[in-house]
Amino acid sequence: MWNNGKLYSGGSDGTIKVVNTADGTAVCAYDFGSLPRAIDVMDNLLLVGLRTGSIVETDMTSGSQTTYVQSHNDGEVWGLDVDNASVWTTGDDNQVIQWSP
Repeated sequence: MWNNGKLYSGGSDGTIKVVNTADGTAVCAYDFGSLPRAIDVMDNLLLVGLRTGSIVETDMTSGSQTTYVQSHNDGEVWGLDVDNASVWTTGDDNQVIQWSP
């Protein structure tokens, strides 16, 4: 991803490195613990889709991260239920996950 003179590049080590394209210097790096598959940047927010299926937003000013979607990793989803306040899924990764829509 290229935005405002900076290149955002994800690697198999689970980090996204930010490089100033004017001089090739590394600006910073953000660790996600899993291979980044998709990157988007708006203002000071970095939105990343990970190989695990999770979607994480990072505030590049503070470094704080918010996970918006946590997936069942590489497994299949086997169960789905909805109640008044939550969505519930279960998969072949032996997890039950409660989602707040």
